[in-house]
Amino acid sequence: MAAAPAARLRQHALLLRAEADRRLDETTITALAALLCSGLDRSRLRAALLLRSSVHEVEKGERGLRVSRLGRPAIDALAAAHAELSERGEAVAARGLFEFWGDVIHDDPEALIAWADQAARPGRESAQALWVLGNVEELSPEAWPAFRQLLGQSRPLPVRTALLRSLCALAFVEGKLPSEEWLALRPELDRFRQEDWGGMRTFVAPEDVLVESLRAARAAGEGQRAAVAEQALAGMTMTFTELLTRPATTCS
Repeated sequence: MAAAPAARLRQHALLLRAEADRRLDETTITALAALLCSGLDRSRLRAALLLRSSVHEVEKGERGLRVSRLGRPAIDALAAAHAELSERGEAVAARGLFEFWGDVIHDDPEALIAWADQAARPGRESAQALWVLGNVEELSPEAWPAFRQLLGQSRPLPVRTALLRSLCALAFVEGKLPSEEWLALRPELDRFRQEDWGGMRTFVAPEDVLVESLRAARAAGEGQRAAVAEQALAGMTMTFTELLTRPATTCS
């Protein structure tokens, strides 16, 4: 969608402002996101260059954007813009915003905790906070304790799954997951496994369970069939922990 002349002028003014010293905040990030969809190739490329940095991390030795300096509102603006572009089907522009993470280091423990709190609340911002938590590519020493704490807490499963996704990304890249942090994470990972996966329910024999629930629903009165079917399904499930502790059966 083409921007109105006044809006396009403002976006380019913010582009110039950001280019002066790579000033990225909630205002300039929103403008850069809009320019990624621009029909003007030069504007689009300049915006993309600002977001992903012109110097690779390998060359500069460390990432250039710290969350403590960017501020939570800037990251929230990035997440909101990415969600909007994805919803509109602007895949290339959304990918341009995603590349922003390649130059970000999380060094703000309070911001991580705030995103975890936000992700647990209903609303559009929840999905955006999960996107942030699921794309942590580097943590400073100050932020590791908060990350460990969040992974070990009894948070909603989507929150901890997003954190686990980031942990996998950290483990994949050499040097991003220090050995001492990996050892310190082991108790939290054990707790994650026992509380979340061990507590999830499953069907022992899915086909038999479905047949029995349908049979129970058919015998119920009109208007009660759905509730009776759900009760039957609930009564024929067990947790993974219960399933693993069942005596083994052998075929004769």
